[in-house]
Amino acid sequence: MVEDACLKKLGLKSPYFNQLNMELLDAVDGWARLGMYIKPHHGNIHGFVHGGAIASMADQVGMLAAKTRFTKGQRGVTIQMDMHYLAPVRNGRIVAEGRIKKMGGHIAFSGVDVVDEKKKAVAMGRFTIVIVQDGETEEE
Repeated sequence: MVEDACLKKLGLKSPYFNQLNMELLDAVDGWARLGMYIKPHHGNIHGFVHGGAIASMADQVGMLAAKTRFTKGQRGVTIQMDMHYLAPVRNGRIVAEGRIKKMGGHIAFSGVDVVDEKKKAVAMGRFTIVIVQDGETEEE
């Protein structure tokens, strides 16, 4: 398990992250992996994991991959996401892996793959992240 200091640095102490039951599995330079054990509150009316839960997980891991490269005072905001759902999942555990595809001074692009316990593809996503400095506003 990744150390508690790393959790704080990557911002995983949020109530939303915990509500979705996400777990940081690993994070290194430009790459991160999250796990999520499926609980009843993840379900949609058909008994499958809700696409919003999968999208939230994908967004989080894509951002975490970028955060591994942020310098002090930088933070990121997802400004675009594109999700493709490839197979339904009902139970067990899903794992999302995010990787930085390209990163500059003000923008980053990440790609995410989500698989089930049998490594079957569940979803994939692409994310655009704007990088801002603490204290910076949209008007600046």
